[in-house]
Amino acid sequence: MSQEKNRRRKERPLEANTDTQNQALVARQPIYDTGMAVVGYELLYRRSAGDSKADVGDPRQATLQVIANSLEIGLDRLTAGLPVH
Repeated sequence: MSQEKNRRRKERPLEANTDTQNQALVARQPIYDTGMAVVGYELLYRRSAGDSKADVGDPRQATLQVIANSLEIGLDRLTAGLPVH
C-alpha cells in the first residue's frame, strides 16, 4: 500500500455530529509499520467529544460502547478498510 494512499486516509477528517445527545464517540490511534505507513487502528473509548483520555468506570461497559459506537459510525468510515484492534 502506498504511503500517499495512507497519508490521504489519515488526513480525511470525519464529519462531526453536533447533536451531543446522540453522538457515537470513539477515538482511533493509528498503528504504523516500520516505514511509517498506517497499517491499522486501535479504537479507544471516549465518554465525551472533548476527552483527550479515557474516563472508564466499568471496563466491560466501555468495551461494549466502543464496539457499538464503531458499528454505528461504520468500520469502513473509521478505518478505510484497515484492521482494527
